[in-house]
Amino acid sequence: VGGAIVSTPPNLGVILNNYGRSSDSDDLMRSQGKLIEDTLLTLGVPVRFVGWDVGPSITQYHIVPGYIERTTRGEVVRTKVKVSKIASHSNDLALALAAYSVRIEAPVPGTAYVGIEVPNRVSNVVGLKDLMESDTFTERKGQLKIALGEDVKGNPIVSDMARMPHLLIAGATGSGKSVCINSIIACLLLTHT
Repeated sequence: VGGAIVSTPPNLGVILNNYGRSSDSDDLMRSQGKLIEDTLLTLGVPVRFVGWDVGPSITQYHIVPGYIERTTRGEVVRTKVKVSKIASHSNDLALALAAYSVRIEAPVPGTAYVGIEVPNRVSNVVGLKDLMESDTFTERKGQLKIALGEDVKGNPIVSDMARMPHLLIAGATGSGKSVCINSIIACLLLTHT
């Protein structure tokens, strides 16, 4: 009846919900990647499709720039396709893929490929329970761990608020600022007594 002291954090399984995940088939991913490759080839930009990463709301297709061969004074000269040439065809790719938009990350940091990000047919909810039960969250050291979401590859993004010099949450109306703040508060309440 007085102020009871809670010595253990609450059970995540009781408080937070599970969300089902759906994803497009591997065959669809391969055919979309091949369509990107073929579309760029018809536009005079030879590339090679090498794989993909599926995130909660987009799929990033990995494209390796090819070579353009020209004959100069009887000698064949090969030049690598410029990344800017691939990036300039985002509208053509969106039309070919019947997507409302296509984002091109050229190049993907730390890799030798260009990322072409296409919205998934069905977006998935990134549940706080899945993030907090992930290895990334449980193995992360820190005083004020918070789960922030998933990256393009579907990997959890976890940070420690105690190590941040500041925290700014900004965005357009309806972009999820309040949801982010509520998730941060829930993470702190669910991990501290």
